[in-house]
Amino acid sequence: MDYIGLAEKSGIEKQVAVYVYRRLNGGYFMGIYFAKPPVLYTLRDWPFLYLKRFKLYPKLSESEYNEAFQLLLTLDVISILGSSAHLLGKPLPVDVVKTELESIYSKVREFSISNSIYPYPTMGDFKLDVDYSPFIYDIIQKREESKNADEIEVIEDIAYNSNLVAELKSKNPWISAVNRDKILKALVLADKMEDFLNYNRDVINFIASEKTLYFDKVAIESGIEKAVKAISKDGEDTLLDNSDFKEEVSKILSKIRDYSNYL
Repeated sequence: MDYIGLAEKSGIEKQVAVYVYRRLNGGYFMGIYFAKPPVLYTLRDWPFLYLKRFKLYPKLSESEYNEAFQLLLTLDVISILGSSAHLLGKPLPVDVVKTELESIYSKVREFSISNSIYPYPTMGDFKLDVDYSPFIYDIIQKREESKNADEIEVIEDIAYNSNLVAELKSKNPWISAVNRDKILKALVLADKMEDFLNYNRDVINFIASEKTLYFDKVAIESGIEKAVKAISKDGEDTLLDNSDFKEEVSKILSKIRDYSNYL
């Protein structure tokens, strides 16, 4: 099952579903589905994907397009919160799903007014008569793979393809000959490791949040947006206990530094 098939099954014409799907890049679900670990890093700008297309709002406000827009947005919210609930052995937090949707539609309205755009998509009836379970299980599978990924290999990939390393290669030709599995040691030799870690702190936080399920604990209580903000702020922006999360962040940072040290 994919979004287009789900939309058609819900009575939305295929051409309408395709239009919405393409304009919104398949939603956050597709971003997570094709992401490398940590897959939750895809959510770092949540829910901006639905706000940056504000110039399309008049079209997306038309009856069937509005319905297709809400279906994609609901798919995203339920697949993310549904997977979090499953990983924690909890039921889907329906009230949190509804609150998250209402919050995003409120932002859509604010963006529209501030940019003099009218009409804009509005939230229709909130109902759960659509089977989102295939999407939830797809996200669960991606989450499990991401959780079990080796932190060092993940960070090596990020470092090897980073702008920082590209800049270092232009200034230090010897770095161009460094293989991926030695790139972290090269950053140490170039005295750039701490710069790299500081710049990528959000990535490390997301890795830790996946391994401790901290994202999920906050998300099913307070919603996706608040969970993302909590992770970006080192776990401070929440009333939940964040000790496991903070300990995991410290552990990952130590592991990276120890692995990269030549001495």
